[in-house]
Amino acid sequence: MRYPAAGLRSSGEWLRQAARLACVAALLCAMLSAWAGRAEARQEMSAEEAYRAVLSWATQNNNRQYLDELYLQIESAASRYRVPPELALAVIGAEARYGQRISYARYDSWQLYDKTTGQTRESYPEVTADLHTMLSELRYIMSRSNTMEQAIHEYWCGPDGEFNKDSYEQFSTAFSKIWTALEEYAKDRKSAPQPSADDFTYKGATTSWGHIEGGDMKNWKSKLQPIPKSYAELKIYKEESAYSAAIRKLNSKVSQADAEMIARIILNYCDQADVNTVDPRLIMSIVCAESRFNKNARSRVGALGLGQLMPATAKGMGISDPMDPVQNLWGCVRYVEREINRWAKHPDALDRVLASYNAGPGAVQKYNGIPPYKETQNYVKIVKRYYADFTN
Repeated sequence: MRYPAAGLRSSGEWLRQAARLACVAALLCAMLSAWAGRAEARQEMSAEEAYRAVLSWATQNNNRQYLDELYLQIESAASRYRVPPELALAVIGAEARYGQRISYARYDSWQLYDKTTGQTRESYPEVTADLHTMLSELRYIMSRSNTMEQAIHEYWCGPDGEFNKDSYEQFSTAFSKIWTALEEYAKDRKSAPQPSADDFTYKGATTSWGHIEGGDMKNWKSKLQPIPKSYAELKIYKEESAYSAAIRKLNSKVSQADAEMIARIILNYCDQADVNTVDPRLIMSIVCAESRFNKNARSRVGALGLGQLMPATAKGMGISDPMDPVQNLWGCVRYVEREINRWAKHPDALDRVLASYNAGPGAVQKYNGIPPYKETQNYVKIVKRYYADFTN
């Protein structure tokens, strides 16, 4: 299927690179295996070093600073959308080698974004600059796939299998080469994850979910009622006027009608979730940091609406229109409700909840608190400052 290019490599260059793909990928496997095999002779090769080697091959860039920064961005985005970092790396690496192509998943997500903005797009960002779109879509596809192979096929070719049909074999070969290299590396270090009933498989390979979910939340169920069919279904609260006044004080461009609507939605959903669990002032603080209460907010990475939901995240929650304040804030409150339940027993629970909203629960679990990402650290400070103002 024909569509706008993701990168700008010539077809001739792509054909030459495709011909070298198997050789380079095999070299990558050998390199990782050799490094792992020398673990006793020197300090063990870290996962970060292994990932850096993969990224260097995929992006054809040997700059250590660039690779380290890209790795942290992938780790953060993978955590945010609860995708195993090894899987994220394999998909990103395979698509990065296909600089002239864009996956169906990213194409579909940007089509929805462009529809809401009235844009017409002739080219798309490289996958390494489009991690939030790519990983949120991958997570959505994984949530309704039985195997990794099925998810990878839909990611590249779409649900009907027609998009990128002519190049799936090359893409899946690149993916499996990287995945195999990472699996062999893990085995050599004797740290391969143990499979369980909930593992996501790919031709015999497994990846564990525990470290990216940030704790056992299998039995958690939201107290939120289904998304209302219309704004008219929501109750009116006596606190609405105070909340709407606060919204307009923070952003004078928000109309009185919109401020009252946002206040009413937040109060309704927090009441459903149990006001003692989800504080509406916390939701106000998050929405202020995310969008300044602009219901039409759109970010450079494709996030939409008041709570800045990615299109795929919205789809995964059953949200049909992420620009609709009623639906968008339902998704925002539901996410916060889940993270409060996840981290409630920790003394720094508020920090963990906010860091999870920005960087995902997996990163919070890995670093036992706010992860070392500047964006996330600044985000937590900003939201807590708003929250202190609201609570005072």
